[in-house]
Amino acid sequence: MKENDLRISVVIPVFNAAPFVEKAVLSALEQQQTAEVILVEDGSTDDSLMVCERLASEHELVQLYTHPNNANKGAGASRNLAISKAKYPFISFLDADDFFLPNRFEAEEKIFKSDPMADGVYGALGFYFYSDQAKEKYRQAGFSSLERTSVKEHIPPEQLKWVLLDVITGKGSFSIVTLTVKKALIEKAGYFSLLRTQQDTVFLIQLAFSGRLHTGIIDRPIGLRGAHENNRITQALKNKTALVSMYDVLWHWAIRSKQPKAVISFLLAKKFTYEIEAKEGIQKFFLLMKGIFLCSFYRRFEYFFNPAVGRVFKSKKLFGLIIRNKERIQVRIFNGDSSFAAMKRELGIT
Repeated sequence: MKENDLRISVVIPVFNAAPFVEKAVLSALEQQQTAEVILVEDGSTDDSLMVCERLASEHELVQLYTHPNNANKGAGASRNLAISKAKYPFISFLDADDFFLPNRFEAEEKIFKSDPMADGVYGALGFYFYSDQAKEKYRQAGFSSLERTSVKEHIPPEQLKWVLLDVITGKGSFSIVTLTVKKALIEKAGYFSLLRTQQDTVFLIQLAFSGRLHTGIIDRPIGLRGAHENNRITQALKNKTALVSMYDVLWHWAIRSKQPKAVISFLLAKKFTYEIEAKEGIQKFFLLMKGIFLCSFYRRFEYFFNPAVGRVFKSKKLFGLIIRNKERIQVRIFNGDSSFAAMKRELGIT
């Protein structure tokens, strides 16, 4: 890759972000690697469309699109529209209330130049709090750090999917706002789902299964999350139903993309774990029976004997026998291995 060959299409979905979107756009235009900024106005009820129209008229590199009839389709559909319109081989993502810091693409320049097999690069995202109330809202939402969102160490690309799925634990996570990825990998892995929440997590997992995403700059932020009182992410993180939908989409994606049976079974078990956790009484029992049947069909009944399901049922007398004998059942199934150790071995995790 020659100097300045890294030409990036920056994708920005916009919904009710009139006070913030100009700052986001200008931060993208300040990067020498930005070849275009693609705004998709997603049926806002504030003045976002007017602000976007002005930005598109004032800046040659800014393109503006809307959904038919100015409909609200969600962030996933808006990003998909922008990706389909992108003219350049690299895609970077920015939310309308976030902004890039100088030298945003410093790691990308180095990694894509030195490793032609690299499909994407991600880094650390910091916080810009607009009020003390916003900061407290993020704290209550369970963010582990209010300094930056990042993986804690460089993750080998082949392990990243297991970090994102929390099979390899304690490594942290990253925001899609820090990702730059080849458009070719998106076309291979699949575009965003139409989920209203968690669609970015699903997207990142699909990419991690389909290509090589490299850790970039994680010791300092390369962008800042504009944290205000109306951020939807603080609500989505508490939504158990959203996690059920997320794993349902991933499970079906794994089947369509012909992932190994162990992966398909793992995603199915995760889906039922969250479904069971949300139910009470007899509904919980019948859902467990359904999960056992389906997981048995995939020859992975043992995946239900995992710590998450154990936590769900540990106080229920009806399931006390199962919980008390969980380790013995695991050992019998796997000739001395625990189910978690065997699961990791089947998934190819060392």
